[in-house]
Amino acid sequence: MNDGARHGSVRPHLLFLLLFGAFCSVLEYGRVLHLRPLPHHIWRQTIALSITRNYHDLHTGFLDTQVSNLYLDKGWSGKAAAEFPLLYFGVAKLWGLTGRSEFAYRLVMLVLHIGGAWALFAMLYALFRHMLLAAALALLYLSSPALVYFALAFMTEVPALDLVLLACLALVRHRRTGAPGWLVASALVFALAGLLKVTALMVPLALMCAQVAELLLPKLAARNGRLFERHGRLLLVLYAGACLLVWAWYSYTMRYNTLHEGSFSNQEAQPPWRMPQWEVERAWDFATTLLPSMVHHWTVWVMMLAALAFLVWHRKRLPLGVLVLNTTLQGGTALYTVLFFPALNEHDYYFIIPLVMPWCLITSALWMLHRQRPAALLSRWGLAGLCGLSLLNMAYAREDHLMRTRVHGTVRSVGTFPLHDKRDLDYWQESQYWDLSGLLNIEPIARGIGISPQDTIICVPDPSVCAGLYLAGQRGWQNFGAVHLLKDSTSMALYRSRGARYLYVLRPEWLQQPYTRAFTQHLVLEHEGVRIYDLRP
Repeated sequence: MNDGARHGSVRPHLLFLLLFGAFCSVLEYGRVLHLRPLPHHIWRQTIALSITRNYHDLHTGFLDTQVSNLYLDKGWSGKAAAEFPLLYFGVAKLWGLTGRSEFAYRLVMLVLHIGGAWALFAMLYALFRHMLLAAALALLYLSSPALVYFALAFMTEVPALDLVLLACLALVRHRRTGAPGWLVASALVFALAGLLKVTALMVPLALMCAQVAELLLPKLAARNGRLFERHGRLLLVLYAGACLLVWAWYSYTMRYNTLHEGSFSNQEAQPPWRMPQWEVERAWDFATTLLPSMVHHWTVWVMMLAALAFLVWHRKRLPLGVLVLNTTLQGGTALYTVLFFPALNEHDYYFIIPLVMPWCLITSALWMLHRQRPAALLSRWGLAGLCGLSLLNMAYAREDHLMRTRVHGTVRSVGTFPLHDKRDLDYWQESQYWDLSGLLNIEPIARGIGISPQDTIICVPDPSVCAGLYLAGQRGWQNFGAVHLLKDSTSMALYRSRGARYLYVLRPEWLQQPYTRAFTQHLVLEHEGVRIYDLRP
């Protein structure tokens, strides 16, 4: 594939960054930077924030990852691990300078995302050598509603994707210059992306498959041009090393979690044949109704299908490496979806890194069209159509983001949404803080009545891993992972004996249970539906 000529001018890159900055402004990122964790997937967001806060507050070492829920080690600690905690540890160190600041955390994520967005544009610009085409296509891809929301949502999916894009750019630089240093940099960044989120490895694995195909079938690879012209065997060694590094980390996390008798994430495959029928049907129903529109506007899916048909039709003209790369990405995405089938039910962030698959398909088809009929793609009508699709998708992403990031009121109170149907509006209307709303600003009030950050608490009812505890600014226990799920007096008394000083009740109905009376004798605060009781005699 032609990766473009050397471009000395930085003007196209600066223009794109200005365009992306304008897009971020339209998305109201300036407002979102100042918000607390938002309701959509607040469970996972508060796990990330909880680990970061414990790094900062407890001054623990890099490998000592802890959540605020002390359900591990038979209810004595919060020690659990999953993805490589570099982001959490780095932000915790930043907090050492700024103080605890969710704004600072979101700002770090925004900087990383700007880097990933620039890398995407830089690759497209090197491929097509046309600023408007590259910018329109990059903004079209970056208008994924899931990508837009989770770019500032504390989790590692988008940073991992940003690193994948930077690693791919390093590979493009290697192809252009032949310098093996770029290949080493690509492997290192791929390794870091995989450490942050293991699904990021689907890209280097697909590239390895493409390289193996070119090595095994040299004549066929030479027919339409090679994807890899130099250092093919070195690429295989370096990328295999990156995969082994990621495997070593996740092997460590499994041992760590086994040692501490628990985990906050499911690292085992859950194909549909291992799931109850009702759960399979629920996941499939969501996957065929709401999930596609949460990941991309329908026009992108149509473009992907058209691109697939175009590539199949022109398969004999495709470079072997490009054919294998796209085929492997499609197969990997399908396998991933089957093995983690429950993710189809509302877990749109699981499909952020697999966005690489439709992006690669569309880009490959446009590259083939550009190679065969450049005048058609770069014509006034061709560019206008692509820019129109990009603007449509940006408008769609803005609508979706406004619904996801509203803090108060109904969905319809924050704007009109002509690009979304009633089903979408109804879904986002249900995305609220609900019982957690009273905890959003309770920490300074609790400090004012003498509750210290060191005081452990019981927070009920809350089925999340640690959302209530993190928002309250405390460590302690809640329903997730607790003995008897904190649904009887025995478990309540157990955690009180282990040092729980206060009881945070999020729902008044919980007080109707007969076993609660012995623990709700001393009310010390009532705030926006949250009641705090002193558990000390």
